[in-house]
Amino acid sequence: MASIDDLKRRLSRLLDGYGHGVFSFNPNQFVYRARKLGPHSRPRHVSELSYPAPALVRRDQRVNRAGTSVFYCCAIPECTIYEIGAEVGDYVVLSMWHFAEPPRLNHVGFTDRVFRALGSRRAALNFNEKFAQIVHPIINQDLNALVGRFLSDAFTVVVEEGKNEHQYKLSIAISEIHLSGEVDGLWYPTIAMHADADNLALHPAYVDRHVRFISADFLLISGHGASGPRFRLADRCSSADQDGRLIWSGSPTRGTTRGSRPTRTRVVASSLPRHAEVRSPPHIYSGTWIPSTSSVRSSCARK
Repeated sequence: MASIDDLKRRLSRLLDGYGHGVFSFNPNQFVYRARKLGPHSRPRHVSELSYPAPALVRRDQRVNRAGTSVFYCCAIPECTIYEIGAEVGDYVVLSMWHFAEPPRLNHVGFTDRVFRALGSRRAALNFNEKFAQIVHPIINQDLNALVGRFLSDAFTVVVEEGKNEHQYKLSIAISEIHLSGEVDGLWYPTIAMHADADNLALHPAYVDRHVRFISADFLLISGHGASGPRFRLADRCSSADQDGRLIWSGSPTRGTTRGSRPTRTRVVASSLPRHAEVRSPPHIYSGTWIPSTSSVRSSCARK
């Protein structure tokens, strides 16, 4: 079976002459992360809610290989519950974060074919509309679209634990190429929620400089329904001190909440019925990305 670096070398030949537009989220966008914990395991520090240390990443994931770390996050809070596979009875810490500076994002997976295959109820974003207007001597638009569809199909393959996890090798190879150059992260549709929302995978260096912790909710998952996950709020952290220590209120809220919003949440979609419209996060055109395939080949050779 080909290694990730072998796949990157093969992809570099395919990507000669390929390119597309890159975008930034608007600065008021919030993003969300979630972790499964025990009933008495409230995190004590912001670092416990952020990206894990590389040594703790023991398995390949969709964007990063074992031994490397990225900051996975979602554009809506409910999506995080599905991404971590939370089940009834699980305790989850749902954290909210804010960009101090908008990230410059590469993207993959936003094609009509991918969205139909995943059963999305929204239309795929047309990221290449502005890029197609740029006359670039090495870009063949028809071939560019064909390569883009292949990359999107390969990246968004549904992977089941213990069955076809080897397919993460190709999605990682695609991700590492897309995360090269002057980009802060990768933007792609959530597979766990049928492309009805968006995920980001951000470089840790960008997160350390520009992502700010806002709040966290400690939740008990009580069910799943058509309107999204149902949960009971067990505790809330609305701030952290200057050293990053989390300040929990220690006062659980009574009752059950259906797909409710954590404190100051701005964007919610999966709490809507299946037939409702789902909106993508606001974004602005940021420039172009053309992979440096020679640097891909040389970086693989050094490993």
